[in-house]
Amino acid sequence: MDDIKQESVEDILEKNKTYVELLSQVNNSLVWVLDRNAGTYLYLSPNFRDYIKCDPSELKKKQPLEFITGYIHPDDLAILIDTQTRFLDFVANLPGKEQMDYKYYKHIFGFRALLRGEWIRVTDQRQLLGISSDNRPVILGIVDISPDQTDMGVNYKLINFKTGNIVSFESDKSSGFPIAGFNPETNNYRTVDVETIFEQNRLLIEFMVRMNNSCVYVLERKDNTLLYMSPNFSKFWDYEPPLLKVRQSTEYIVRHLHPDDIAAFVEAQDKVLKFLYTTLSDKERLDYKYICELRALHKGVWTRIISQHWLLGISSDNTPVVMGVVDLSPNQNSNQTFSIRLINNKTGEIISFPFSTSEDTISNSLSRRELEILKMAGEGMLSKEISEKLFISVHTVNGHRQKIFKKMNVQNLTEAINIARREGLLA
Repeated sequence: MDDIKQESVEDILEKNKTYVELLSQVNNSLVWVLDRNAGTYLYLSPNFRDYIKCDPSELKKKQPLEFITGYIHPDDLAILIDTQTRFLDFVANLPGKEQMDYKYYKHIFGFRALLRGEWIRVTDQRQLLGISSDNRPVILGIVDISPDQTDMGVNYKLINFKTGNIVSFESDKSSGFPIAGFNPETNNYRTVDVETIFEQNRLLIEFMVRMNNSCVYVLERKDNTLLYMSPNFSKFWDYEPPLLKVRQSTEYIVRHLHPDDIAAFVEAQDKVLKFLYTTLSDKERLDYKYICELRALHKGVWTRIISQHWLLGISSDNTPVVMGVVDLSPNQNSNQTFSIRLINNKTGEIISFPFSTSEDTISNSLSRRELEILKMAGEGMLSKEISEKLFISVHTVNGHRQKIFKKMNVQNLTEAINIARREGLLA
């Protein structure tokens, strides 16, 4: 490993500082850098303040590991530590020339974290920034709210983004690249044409490909045309390299998606875009990101992916230009289908939508009893209180709740209540 070692952990952080700071700025992610051996955070992005409700000055100090691990679900923490140790062992034992490829390895976790006072499922992408001369690994973490909010434990995948391979290993417990001119506070959001929007964001797009080791595409929504597909689509999704340089119809990329997920994905994206550019100001739209989890054909196998999306801008003829960033999901449960979350990254709020049910048919899709139970739940009543008031068993109440979740395409009561309130069903 001597070839990849640098003088000190401070040198490694300084070399990557521009990259680290830009990730939290342009990707709206929570970003941390950890000195693994010392167990201290060298860097915590400013947006941690809103998610864990801490004093901003605390983020500027070197904090012990417990400053963040205290927000990880206790049932998940031991597995995270164990698998990360195995990842570092794996990298340390890479043979010869492969040692120089350590930055191509990305360790992606899904687990539960306490954010804004609530247990929320997150994805945490971890990369090794370097190893100091005294054998101290420096690790970068990029945290986002997961589109999948089911109550499960830890899942994880180790991926080589140079080859597109998923690396198998089991747990015992089950350089700076500045983006010239990009400033979300002053960036002109609405411009003359889609080509101008793309050129304004070209360095951002290339940065995401080069430094985040993700597959990136840019979509012109009006004509459903792909303005850009990153070169790594060829190895990861078996696209022909010359065709990545040609404007393609979205069918070129959709054909690799699972047919059962395509309709839900298209409908969800339509609803999100309608919400973003009919109800929000130009500046407010920059605070939102929608994250999907769905199935795609990877090396001949249906594999779950995470696809994150931002509005780069809207042209003068109202054409949305969307950037998509695609990674393999740590959750490879083949029984799960499409899921999506719209997130306000400024506040941490998850915005719920009735994606698979038209807004004007929600009340019609729920039975009289289901609507009655939903209204009581919206008033803060527990299942036991509802059962006593309606003279039915708690088991029956919970059965109705599960039917409500299924009909509204949500995963918990909070989402169902938020949608019902927005549609005026709980007034």
